[in-house]
Amino acid sequence: MHPTTAKLITLERIEDFMARGWRPGSREAVANQAKALRQELPPHIVVAYDEIKLQRKGTVVGHE
Repeated sequence: MHPTTAKLITLERIEDFMARGWRPGSREAVANQAKALRQELPPHIVVAYDEIKLQRKGTVVGHE
């Protein structure tokens, strides 16, 4: 699997977890993971990812 694809899958899983709720003490760590992954990905990939998520679900979690 391409590293970018793996990062996108991980980011989607993290953001889905964030959208469903938080366990005590997990909010900051999980949000930091998502932020780090977003910074590792090329900006045009992040924009496309956010557009797809917005079209599919109506919201983008963690988008700043």
